[in-house]
Amino acid sequence: MTVLNPGDRFPELTVSLPGGAELTLPDALSGDYGVVLDYRGA
Repeated sequence: MTVLNPGDRFPELTVSLPGGAELTLPDALSGDYGVVLDYRGA
């Protein structure tokens, strides 16, 4: 697993949202702070 350091660019990632929409990170949060949480289930 690659660790990001302060100032590193977040790798491009496309996330499927409920309802079929997609969110492309980090472009969708350009200029803002964000948190990415990954819940794999129980």
